[in-house]
Amino acid sequence: MFSPEQKFSNWNLTGFGNAPALLFETLESTHSLMKAKAAAGEIAPGTLFVADRQTAGRGRHERTWDSPAGLNLYFNILIPLEGIPLSSAPQITQVAALTFAEVFKNLQDESNAINLGNTTIGKVSVKWPNDILCGKHKFCGILAEAVTAPVRKADADQRQQRPGRLRLPQTRRYNT
Repeated sequence: MFSPEQKFSNWNLTGFGNAPALLFETLESTHSLMKAKAAAGEIAPGTLFVADRQTAGRGRHERTWDSPAGLNLYFNILIPLEGIPLSSAPQITQVAALTFAEVFKNLQDESNAINLGNTTIGKVSVKWPNDILCGKHKFCGILAEAVTAPVRKADADQRQQRPGRLRLPQTRRYNT
């Protein structure tokens, strides 16, 4: 798991399902790399990209996202949209924002209930369509883009296997 007390290089993460987590000390952009690898069919759905620092992080409309080391979480997850009409794709960002806000609000409420929370920082809310705020401060941004990707042979083969025979995900670490 991740923790500010633990060095980034020691984090042990997995993607969704059987997908790996790819950890980078420094990377231009988790989003840009994931998008390129997905378009080339080089990664499995559910793959998690995590960087301790991004040198060219970005948000909506190509806005710069400051990404210094050791301060925040910078990650992307490849989520397959099979069965979801392309016309519904824009709603994914909004659903993700509402979901994250609800999770963070629950964490905040639980922390406050046991006197571990900081009641002066304000309530968790969504600034439409993709920002999560705590009080007046943004602490999470969601960037979702559709990518057309070829079906990887490994994914097609894995779908034909029995669930008990799926390979376990792994964490791969990169120093760049």
